[in-house]
Amino acid sequence: MSSDKLPDPRTFGRAVAIRALSRIEIDGISNVEAAETYAKELTTLAHQMVDAGIPRDDIADWLETVTLAYRERMAQAAKQRPDKPR
Repeated sequence: MSSDKLPDPRTFGRAVAIRALSRIEIDGISNVEAAETYAKELTTLAHQMVDAGIPRDDIADWLETVTLAYRERMAQAAKQRPDKPR
C-alpha cells in the first residue's frame, strides 16, 4: 500500500457511511455501534498505512477527508429520515 494507491478519501468515507447506514437499517444496530465499527475500521487501516511506510501527515490528511465525507453522508441520511431516532 502506498499513498498513490489509497482509495479516493471522499468516495471511501461515503462508502463506509453507506455500509454503516445499511447495518443500522438491516441489523438494527445503533448509531453509536455504527460509529464504533467505523472507528475500528479506520484504526486498522491507519495501522496498515503506517506499516506500509506512508507518511503520517499523508495518513492524517486522508483520514480527515474520509471522516468529513462520512459525517456528510450520515447527516444527509439523518435529514432524509427525520422520523427515525438518531
